[in-house]
Amino acid sequence: MLSKRDYEEYLREMEEVEGKMMSLYTEYAEAVDDQELKKLFLQLSRDETMHMNMVENLVGKINKNYNKQ
Repeated sequence: MLSKRDYEEYLREMEEVEGKMMSLYTEYAEAVDDQELKKLFLQLSRDETMHMNMVENLVGKINKNYNKQ
């Protein structure tokens, strides 16, 4: 069984990856002239932001569950 610490470490890594990808896609959007590519990269960046929010919500639920025990 995974411990709370295991979950925290895994989710922290996920947040880092999502944040790096969000930044990377934003940089790509700023670097390209093609408007369709710019839109694509900006959408990917927004998706990564959404993923980070999902991870944060999951962290909150896990913390709430572990605090009940």
